[in-house]
Amino acid sequence: MKRENKYDAKHLADVDVLVVGGGFPGICAALAAARLGVRTLLVERNAVIGGQAAEIDTWGLDGFLDIDGRLLIRGIPWEILNLAVAEGQSDPLFSKIDYRLMEEEGIDAALRKADLEPYIPYSRPDSWMNAFNDQYVNPNAYRYVALKLLEEAGVQILYQMPVIDAILEGKALKGVIVQGENGSKYEILARRIVDTSQSAVVSTCAGNPFPHSNGYMGTLVRVSGIDIMRTLDFIEEQIASEDPAVLQAEEEEMRKAKEEGTRAPEPGWFLRPMVGKRAQPDEMRRLVQGGNPLFIHGFMKTLEKAIRDNPEYAAIKRSNGEHVWLFYERDNMGCYPVFGDGFEEVDVADPLNYSSAVNAARRLQWIYHRFFREYIPGFENAHLMDVYANISKALRVPEEPEGFTEYTISREDLAGYSDRKDILTYVRGHPHSGQNEHGWGIPMASLIVRGYDNLLVTGKPAGRMIHYIATCAKVGEAAGAAAAVSVLENTPLRETDSDKVKSRIG
Repeated sequence: MKRENKYDAKHLADVDVLVVGGGFPGICAALAAARLGVRTLLVERNAVIGGQAAEIDTWGLDGFLDIDGRLLIRGIPWEILNLAVAEGQSDPLFSKIDYRLMEEEGIDAALRKADLEPYIPYSRPDSWMNAFNDQYVNPNAYRYVALKLLEEAGVQILYQMPVIDAILEGKALKGVIVQGENGSKYEILARRIVDTSQSAVVSTCAGNPFPHSNGYMGTLVRVSGIDIMRTLDFIEEQIASEDPAVLQAEEEEMRKAKEEGTRAPEPGWFLRPMVGKRAQPDEMRRLVQGGNPLFIHGFMKTLEKAIRDNPEYAAIKRSNGEHVWLFYERDNMGCYPVFGDGFEEVDVADPLNYSSAVNAARRLQWIYHRFFREYIPGFENAHLMDVYANISKALRVPEEPEGFTEYTISREDLAGYSDRKDILTYVRGHPHSGQNEHGWGIPMASLIVRGYDNLLVTGKPAGRMIHYIATCAKVGEAAGAAAAVSVLENTPLRETDSDKVKSRIG
């Protein structure tokens, strides 16, 4: 049967495994496949790999650990994290932990050994925040490590080549059409395809769109030249000027919530990773002097003054809600978590709606920076730095996308009660959302798109609760290994032995 190629595209490659998307999942998928000895090609729509893992400060060691603080995500994602941290200029907390002790006795024991008592307990049931929810991994160190490993594994990378169509023989998926930078169209044939894009673009091109396109989005832009000690002096002055009765009431509410095991209310100033307590400037100074990052929530009284001076600053309050955020990384560098109006519900599939939301977020980047520069001491000489080409986003999938893949992950699976035989790996999902935080299984069938025996997906298309950066990467590794084993065994994906795949995942 003749292949459909309406573009008369030039033939570019014929490979065993094609990986679509160069984010963390795609990197891990390509490495897993190539290390098993199959010809692997990675296509990326931009001129840089790394994806959202290089654009947002939410790597979080907790994504690699279970609720007891023991390592859950190993293999290629853990390898990349450790190599990136070893390059330097990442969060020092990563290198202070005795991981052997953590495995034997849990992370609280490792924290005590490292004189990090304020970070205990590691995880709390009354809050989504903990000592390791947000940690800075130097994005360029991460990209360097990923590129080096991909090159060593023999993975070919094609940049600025978005997938624009699928190649079909009848209903059989044979490859994809990509568009080059000069507008030329190219044909890539592949025995197996691992689609790590957020919206399952290959399946959509083949006529089977992923049914969920609403998401929340924003952008974290970097800023340099911060005099953080001046900023902490300012915060101390602000706290000293507040009504003591209000402060006492806040402390009482937080104490009561902690005793009852309920979620503590957010105080007027608070600081991750110090959860369930008001931020203390001396504590913040100690953390900074130790090289640790700060995620500061507050600045609302100053924002209200700025709004009175210039109503344009009201956009910050509309988008950020009860707090203005600053993520201070280290070495006078940080980032602003910036969102546009209506960022909570953006229809990514609607060009007008999506573009409007992007415009709002991009405009707000400068407004946010101007607010800090004009109103927050320590930012007078700060500079807004690189603005990423992408907008970070996560799809909202209210229920499992039933019927999109060969198997729909159920609530029983999320609770850890699955008795399926094809589970490839165990992961954590979005914190405090009804899943088993000791880890729940990812069945191989949940990665296989229904109707195609050679197409795998990762991320939300594979499961609603796939969320953490570490989890997304681990699912990518599993998909890449499954694709490679399927090729080596010359079996369709649905007939491939999941035990053989599992044995090849670290």
